[in-house]
Amino acid sequence: MLTVGLISITPELTLLLGGTKYVSARYVAIPMVIDAFLMFVYAVIVQTEYYMNKTMFVMIGTIIAAAIDIGANLIFIPRYGFIAAAYTTLFAYACYLVLHYIISFRLARFYVLPLKWLFAFLAIIITVAAAALVFIDIIWLRLGVCAVVVLPMIVILLKDFFRKDGAMVE
Repeated sequence: MLTVGLISITPELTLLLGGTKYVSARYVAIPMVIDAFLMFVYAVIVQTEYYMNKTMFVMIGTIIAAAIDIGANLIFIPRYGFIAAAYTTLFAYACYLVLHYIISFRLARFYVLPLKWLFAFLAIIITVAAAALVFIDIIWLRLGVCAVVVLPMIVILLKDFFRKDGAMVE
């Protein structure tokens, strides 16, 4: 919910924090918000590697992701400029997450985060991000998309948080 909300107001935050001089950075900020979400999910998943004392996989994954990022930057930044760096980093982080998701499963023999939920959240976030980029100059549409996505999530959370008798679930 936080990621969707932040994506929805990122263009205004970019303008507020950077001013008109950095208005083109709003195209970079949206993929950077998704980067932060991917790193959050990674932080949950990678704990398996730490718990199993297999931190060598953390190092290997970091090297692979860095190589992917550097290679993609060398290819795309000269062609598309600084905006490409946000998307190449997003791609590298996605690879990083997938790699550690697989490693975590192989070590623990179960998924720390259910795959269907991870795909569902990523699909929602990518859809909202695409809509935010298409409607980057129309705040009320971005906020409308955010409301359509976040309000049902809040309802689902509240249903799970409270029992039918009104008592809180601990």
